[in-house]
Amino acid sequence: MSSSPSYTNVDDLGAEPPNPNPNPNPHTYTTTSILTNDFSSEFANVPTWNIVLTWLVLFFSFRFFVPLQWRRLYAYILFGLFLSHFSYAKILPTVLSWMSPLFVFFRRIFMRLWSTVIYKPVTYVFSFIWNVILPFRFVFVSAYRVLRWLSGKLLWAFQKLAWFGFYINFFWVGVNFVWYGLTRVAQFLEEVTEYAKSREEEEKYEKEDEERKKRYEREREEREQAMKDEVEEMMREWVEKENKKKAEENKSSPGSTNSKSGKKKKGKH
Repeated sequence: MSSSPSYTNVDDLGAEPPNPNPNPNPHTYTTTSILTNDFSSEFANVPTWNIVLTWLVLFFSFRFFVPLQWRRLYAYILFGLFLSHFSYAKILPTVLSWMSPLFVFFRRIFMRLWSTVIYKPVTYVFSFIWNVILPFRFVFVSAYRVLRWLSGKLLWAFQKLAWFGFYINFFWVGVNFVWYGLTRVAQFLEEVTEYAKSREEEEKYEKEDEERKKRYEREREEREQAMKDEVEEMMREWVEKENKKKAEENKSSPGSTNSKSGKKKKGKH
């Protein structure tokens, strides 16, 4: 008959078999510890195209929506942020992953020291603590499992939030292009209205100029007609004066006219 152990190992209460694939989805963030061989940083598994595309979206957003004199400064700032982000997300995790065997090596040394040198002096202290805490082990293990479940859900939520923060950039790209198109259409309509106004003013000026030319031509014709009438009136007055003058001369010398007419008659016979 097998006898049950006289003690309970608290570490085994919430134990689970090890996960053969600690990072099943390589395109999500991970919180693997740096004290294990399968170390990777929070941003180590974010793809390169993800990072580059995100910063390209930001760059083209500034390209269309930042004043011209600021664009060069914003380009430098964005390029610096992109380099820092890329170095943190790619270079630093790679170097730390190369250093992870050193962390594991020192961890093993610490555990060896703990099991041989450090553990024995504090055995009674820990035994007293566990004797006090063990009656409440169900409460603590349940709280541990609940907290672990909550932390997993929070991690999942933060992962989804992070990817939402990336994919929402595509929405803003669409908004940027729609807004850019609307601004271009508004600019075109403004140019059309300005052209219509200028053309209307030009037509008004042309019409006024034509009316002014017609008025000037009409006044010139009226002046010429008035001058002609005045000259004709002067000629008519002059002819009347000449006729009156001749009539008076004829009245003042009637004999000379008769003798002249008699001579003409004799010459004819």
